[in-house]
Amino acid sequence: MLLRWHLFLGAIFTFLFWILAPTINKAYLILLFAPSFLMGIDYARRGKSKIHHGKGFLHTIEVQIILAFLSLVITPLLYLFLGMIFHFFLDLGYDLYSDNLSKRDFFLYSILVSKG
Repeated sequence: MLLRWHLFLGAIFTFLFWILAPTINKAYLILLFAPSFLMGIDYARRGKSKIHHGKGFLHTIEVQIILAFLSLVITPLLYLFLGMIFHFFLDLGYDLYSDNLSKRDFFLYSILVSKG
């Protein structure tokens, strides 16, 4: 998915979150918004902002699970986790839509083995 779509949809997601919880700390909104597009910024820099295989470390299920557990104890990480999950599902939906889904893109072991 193009970076601009992550940015646009992330802004809408954050705005809706703010509408539903208007008293939320603004720093938490930034933590929610940032990963919705920052996780893919390295691909845009390398000219791979469309469909990209081997998405990288942050796109893996293992990182999401670790962050989910840490967010149970550290509140700001919950918003970071929600933004990362939003980004993850945008990529997943786009890959399903474009019939370009590969499970190896979502597991850390597969990424490490393919780069090894």
